[in-house]
Amino acid sequence: MAKITPEEQERAEMLGRVVRKLREDTGLNRPDFTAAMSAYPEGGVKPDYINKLESGTRSLSKASPEVREAIRLTAGVSAEDWYALTGLYVPSNAPEPARPRNVGWVFEALGIDAHQHVRTDTLSAQYVEAPETIRVPVRGLAAAGRAFYSESNLVGYVRLSLDEYNPSHEIVRISGDSMHPTLRDGDHVAVDPSELELAVGRVYVFHIIGDGHCIKRVERLADGQLWLVSDNRSHPPIRPDEVEVRGRAVRHYPQVVPL
Repeated sequence: MAKITPEEQERAEMLGRVVRKLREDTGLNRPDFTAAMSAYPEGGVKPDYINKLESGTRSLSKASPEVREAIRLTAGVSAEDWYALTGLYVPSNAPEPARPRNVGWVFEALGIDAHQHVRTDTLSAQYVEAPETIRVPVRGLAAAGRAFYSESNLVGYVRLSLDEYNPSHEIVRISGDSMHPTLRDGDHVAVDPSELELAVGRVYVFHIIGDGHCIKRVERLADGQLWLVSDNRSHPPIRPDEVEVRGRAVRHYPQVVPL
């Protein structure tokens, strides 16, 4: 996984302090706060998730829009105050809490400039429009004996914008260093299962007969034959007659965060 920068860590900790102050202002402990969050669509999380947000070990900016909205509404924060506190996207049609809280003291307690995120144009333009998203299942590079397209090979979910998502593609999580530096451990790729004809230079997911799955690049080596090679050349090449093609990797998602 890509390392977090010091700036990203500092921001995660700042957002964590905001979440903690807002939760504490409700008088709810973490279990009760998360129980209240579950009343909102896709807002249910475990208390430990809130603990990680508050400590900065997981950034609020990486949470799904639904979870962020559940936190905002449970804390009773208006869309305007939320944006001023966090700078994070609020849907243009977002509801307001039934009883908005006065959170002016949070700005002062955390030293946040209430105008740092406010723009000079209309209020609705304060909120940076984010694309519509969809929750997409992720498959692993399955071990031997586990079918690639089976339910048992689902390893989690990611959230993609609709302009990135193609329902005919499978999202696969990379494991290991064989394709480093092109593909890193924890990256995701979209695989088109309809593209099964090998082309030199392209990257494919393969089933190694009797030995699970892998992702390799097709190259023609000095012997004139096609081989399946790793971008990390410390891994030996594989002959195509030893594998079955599962599809071509057509898109790389180096930054997408697992849910």
